[in-house]
Amino acid sequence: SDVALDGNRLLVGAMQYVTEVQGIGAAFVFELAVESWDEVATLRASAPVGFENFGAEVALDGGRAAVAAPGHSEGLFGTVVGGAYVFDEEPGGWVESERIVINPEAGGSWIECGRDLSLVGGKISFACPSAGYCAGGDVFVFAEEGGSWTQLGAVGSPTGSGCSDWFAGRLIESDLLAGTAPGQSFLYPEGAVLSIQVGGLGDILQ
Repeated sequence: SDVALDGNRLLVGAMQYVTEVQGIGAAFVFELAVESWDEVATLRASAPVGFENFGAEVALDGGRAAVAAPGHSEGLFGTVVGGAYVFDEEPGGWVESERIVINPEAGGSWIECGRDLSLVGGKISFACPSAGYCAGGDVFVFAEEGGSWTQLGAVGSPTGSGCSDWFAGRLIESDLLAGTAPGQSFLYPEGAVLSIQVGGLGDILQ
């Protein structure tokens, strides 16, 4: 579970929140009143899947929220691909606007997407571990275009050395992602923190 704070608004993820189906989870929106935090909304997936761990990570940017569900699977015995749900605040309340998943045509095999979730200025990013032993991982970035979310690209480990160099990261600005490669590798024996321009994914600036 996770929390996110933006101004006088707080988003709390509860991936083990007890509902009619185990592991669906929920996220709760609170707003700061004079001397207390008041719960104003409960966010849930419109088509929940058991054990998807909705609320494992959350992000908040004004009237928009992103909620990760890394345990989401396609079909009863499908691959656990994960992903994130986007909610927008409208006059009648919070509404789920889209579920974001990676483009299968991107190549590779990823599972449990939704780690290191971030939401900044109309862009969303999350990390996906690669399937298999010692397979590393990538960070995917999405942008809103014409009312829908489009996958811009992915950033992987700078060394490509698999489990010795797991790569994760978050957007710190709409056009800048801070990534970390904490594992031991030949190029970064003590790990590394990297700054990556979102406009040119994969181009490591420093």
